[in-house]
Amino acid sequence: MATGRYSYSSKWPESDRVFDSVMPPGYMRADGLAWQKFGIYNAKLAAGTGAGAYVLHSGGGQSDRIYSMASDSAGNIYNVGYMHNTVMNWGGSENLQTKIIEIGDPIPEHGTAPMKATEQHLYVAKLATGTESVPSCLATCTATTDTATVTSGHCFIDGTCYADGETAEAFGLACYVCNSTTSQTEWTPGSAVGTTHCFIDEICWAAGKYLFLQPSTKRGKTYSNCQYCDPAADAMAWTVTDGVEVVDDECVSIAPS
Repeated sequence: MATGRYSYSSKWPESDRVFDSVMPPGYMRADGLAWQKFGIYNAKLAAGTGAGAYVLHSGGGQSDRIYSMASDSAGNIYNVGYMHNTVMNWGGSENLQTKIIEIGDPIPEHGTAPMKATEQHLYVAKLATGTESVPSCLATCTATTDTATVTSGHCFIDGTCYADGETAEAFGLACYVCNSTTSQTEWTPGSAVGTTHCFIDEICWAAGKYLFLQPSTKRGKTYSNCQYCDPAADAMAWTVTDGVEVVDDECVSIAPS
């Protein structure tokens, strides 16, 4: 078993997050940007040949780190690291989550959107690799999951089972859903696109949200004062305030003609 972390930042080559033909999804914290997607992985390798068997992905979108890995006599794996999230999604097929309450702040019972925590938190996560099983949403799986039969009403996306209607908000895609009638292996644009959300720059934006730039997750955000999400006007591009045009990324008032 190999382990490490990956990033969707342009500073990281794509090859650092590709396992043969498999690219795990990036976890994005709420109010993040597409390049601010991160994750940690566990990849099972054949000891004799080094060939990959599968890769599990976990994350919360902020400072996902793994620094050590150990195993027990039963073949289970233990990851040790830290993260900076109030919601941590763990690898595997059944949507296991850890939700952290800080300073008495409530966390919704439902929801998978990672939120940045006030403090960094250490973790020890056990992977029950000693008792591997077929994901619950697969009716048959005789070779690889690529050729498996997914049960009705479910999707099997990036190695995880989802029921119809579940969203991809953990990956910055709150407006995309599992819609098994459209695809059982890919996220599908949901009814929120064009009504309550826009899909711009590879992530979902809630109506009224303004474009912002952030050169680093450790630095502040610079918001546009004229480009915002208006799903009714254009769900796939920024809407510009009336009487303003964008010139070199700057909002400039249009001179009266």
